[in-house]
Amino acid sequence: LTDLYVDNPSPTEKITVFLNISLPKLPCNDCKTLLRQWITIISSDFCSSVVGLDIQDENGRHEVGHIADTEKTDINEGKGCNYAASFIINKVPGNFHVSTHAVQVQPDDINMSHEIHTLRFGDNLQTMEPHIKGSFNSLANHDRTGANGKESHDYIMKIVPTVFERSSSDEIVAYQYVYAHKDIINDHGDYGDNRVEVPDWQA
Repeated sequence: LTDLYVDNPSPTEKITVFLNISLPKLPCNDCKTLLRQWITIISSDFCSSVVGLDIQDENGRHEVGHIADTEKTDINEGKGCNYAASFIINKVPGNFHVSTHAVQVQPDDINMSHEIHTLRFGDNLQTMEPHIKGSFNSLANHDRTGANGKESHDYIMKIVPTVFERSSSDEIVAYQYVYAHKDIINDHGDYGDNRVEVPDWQA
């Protein structure tokens, strides 16, 4: 016998997050900006990493430019970046975001249009038990590559732990989620009435 149910494991437990996202108009690394900033630099070895991951939560964590268990691959003839990461978050309110905050010198053009291939929390239940259906990877293939280049993109998620208990008494702990998103046009730092919000939750 097997059993699938919603549960809340230990409140101190951490959650593993798996993210794979493509940003076709933002390069993984930037050499030109650094070369303009410091004329004495003549080697591409000094290229600065552009795409990075920031993590913060209400426990006081504030990590800019997380680099462990990350992989970046050039796409779109070097004009874009595929970013894949596996990282741990605390089970408390917080956020993580792909950004350019860790770069030494900000690029001239920051275009965050993107396509999310995978955003998953916890064990990969649908690979281990393909017959199980649910909203475990709700943002898979979410395509915003046609977005305005000046927009930033916020996704607000509600996450529910889901436990699959096998007859052998071992447990698979995955997380289903729904999301809403809002696109913010950042024009010279003035947000004004440029917020476009999508209030309905999607799975």
